Amino acid sequence: MPSPAERAQSLWRLLLNVGVLYAVSLTAFTVYRHRPPMPKGLGTSDFAKFMLTARHFLETGQISWDLGVVNYLPFFTLFMVPLAVLPSWLGAASMLWLSVTSLVGSLALMLRGLVPPHPSPPLLQVGVPALMVIPFIHACLVIGQVPLLIGALCLLSWWLVRHQHPWLGGLPLAFALLLKPFLISLVIFLALKRQWRTVLATLVAAIALGGGLTLAVMGPRSWWNAHQEYRERVLLNHTALTLIGKPALPYARFTNQAMPIVLRRLLTDTNAGGSDIPFRVNATTCTFTTVRRIYIAIMFAVAAVTLFVGRHSLERIGWDRAHFEFALFLLWGLLASPIAWTFYFTLPLYPLVLLTVQLMRDGDARRPNLLGFSIWLFWIVAAVSLVTEVFMPPYLRAIGIHLWATLLLWVAMGTCAIRATSGGAADACPRPLSFDRIPPERPDATPEESRGEH
Repeated sequence: MPSPAERAQSLWRLLLNVGVLYAVSLTAFTVYRHRPPMPKGLGTSDFAKFMLTARHFLETGQISWDLGVVNYLPFFTLFMVPLAVLPSWLGAASMLWLSVTSLVGSLALMLRGLVPPHPSPPLLQVGVPALMVIPFIHACLVIGQVPLLIGALCLLSWWLVRHQHPWLGGLPLAFALLLKPFLISLVIFLALKRQWRTVLATLVAAIALGGGLTLAVMGPRSWWNAHQEYRERVLLNHTALTLIGKPALPYARFTNQAMPIVLRRLLTDTNAGGSDIPFRVNATTCTFTTVRRIYIAIMFAVAAVTLFVGRHSLERIGWDRAHFEFALFLLWGLLASPIAWTFYFTLPLYPLVLLTVQLMRDGDARRPNLLGFSIWLFWIVAAVSLVTEVFMPPYLRAIGIHLWATLLLWVAMGTCAIRATSGGAADACPRPLSFDRIPPERPDATPEESRGEH
C-alpha cells in the first residue's frame, strides 16, 4: 500500500509527463500555424505581429504601429529582433519554449525561498495553483505573448533580493518594467522596503536599455519619433480615464478585463462583443464622468491600502510578510493597468501559490481562514467559467469575473501580510546565492530557529 507521500510523488510525475506532452503538442501546432506562407500576422498570433514589426524595423529602421503592436515601448521591438531573424516557424516555437521555460523557472524559484516554509509536497504548493491558472497559461502560449516571461523576471528579481544580491536584482526587474510599465508598482514596493540598491539598479538598467540601447540602434531621429509616437498613442490616448470615454474602440470588448473598461461595460451602454458578437452587460446607464469618478475612487482606495500595508521597511518585517507584500504590489500593478487581456492573468500565479500555502499553514494551526479559502474557491470558479463560452456569449468575462477574482486575491494578500508574524528580516535570510531549496521548519525547532535567529 503506497504511502500518501508516494501517491503525491506519483501524481506529481504524472502531471509533469502530461505537461511535457502538452508542450510538445503545442509546439507542433505552433510550427504548423506559422509555416510559410504566413498571413500578415493579423489573426494568426500576437507573436506574428511582434515578429513582423521587428522585421519591418530591420528593413526600414522605423517602428511601425500599423501591424498591431501598439501598447509597447520601442524597446519591445528591439527585444523581438533576435526571434524575428529566424524562420517564422522557428521563431514562434522559440517564443513558446521561452514562455514554457519561464513558467518552469518561476515554479522553481518559488520552491527555493519565495514561499513561507511548509512541509507539504511541491504538488500542493505550486502544482495546484498552476492548474488554477492553466486557462490563462494556455492563452498566453497559444498566441505567443510575454506575461509568463514577465512573471519569471519579477520573481527572479525578488529571489535575488531575498538572497542578498540587490544589485543583480535590478536587471530582471528593469527588463520586466520595459515590457510592461505597470510593474512600476514593484519599484515602489522596493523603495518602501528601503532596497535602494535594487531600485537604483532597476532605474539605471531601464534607462540604459530603454534609452541608451534603443538610441544607439535606432539613431537619434528614429528614436525620437518612435517615443513621440508612443507618447501620443499610449500615454495620451490609452490612459484609463481616456479609454472610459472613447466612443467605439476594440479595447471595450469582453477580452479586456481592465478595471476602467469593466466599469464602462457595467455602467454604460457599451457593446461588449464587437461587431461579430454584439451584446451588452450594463446594469445601468451612467455618464462617462460618473464612471471616471467611480474608477478614481476605487483605484485611490486600492493604492492607499497597498501603500499603507507596505509602508514598513524590510528590516521591520519578516520574510513571510515581505512575500505577501510583494504579491500585493504585483497585483496592484495589474489592477492599475488600463488594458488587461485574458492572458495577463498568469501574473497572479505567485499570489495564488502564497495563498495556497497559507491556507495549509492555517489548517495545520487549526485557525480557519474562511476569507482566504472563499477567495481561493472563487478564483477556481472564475478560471473554470471560461468553459461557459462554449454554449453562450462570454457574459462572465464581459462583467470582469477575472478582474474581480484578482481584486479579491489582492484583498487576500493584504490580510495575509497583516496577519504574518513580524521578525527581523536581516536575520531571516543569511544564505548565500544557491538554488538549493530552503528546508521547512523542523517540528522540534525552537521559536528562535523558526524565525531564522541562529
